[in-house]
Amino acid sequence: MTLSQKIAVALHDRSSESTVVEAAEDACKVVLRLREASGVGVALEALEFSTTRRDAWSPDALRAWGDRIASRLTYLMEPLVVLELDPIGGEAEIRSQTPTRRGEQYSYYQIRLHKDGGLRLVRTLFNAEERTKTPGLCRFTNEVLERLVDDLEGSVAV
Repeated sequence: MTLSQKIAVALHDRSSESTVVEAAEDACKVVLRLREASGVGVALEALEFSTTRRDAWSPDALRAWGDRIASRLTYLMEPLVVLELDPIGGEAEIRSQTPTRRGEQYSYYQIRLHKDGGLRLVRTLFNAEERTKTPGLCRFTNEVLERLVDDLEGSVAV
């Protein structure tokens, strides 16, 4: 069973009170921080993915991983781009190239990659009038979530 199939089963089998759903396969693990889930889709506070296929990711490897993720996740609301690389901290940041605007509010995806092989995907809301950022929800149909998990797992080249 693939990682995406395992997370689909875990979502289906979860108790209604469960806000964290996780699955692991081979050297990869995915954790969903749920706000809502239905037979159609999910609303996530965050999606966390990790792999142990490497001991540590160099800055160049992080940038390449970020580029692979951005090139694979073309079906999200906005195209993604590697925005920042912190070689000292061992992190890379991927963001929506052009945020979605609704009135004075902008929303965008943000993915933080870590040198330990972990990543965290969130949605951020920015109010231009008040100059404030707040966490948003990542809303995916079940099919898109499974594809997303497959693409994250596939982006880990050794």
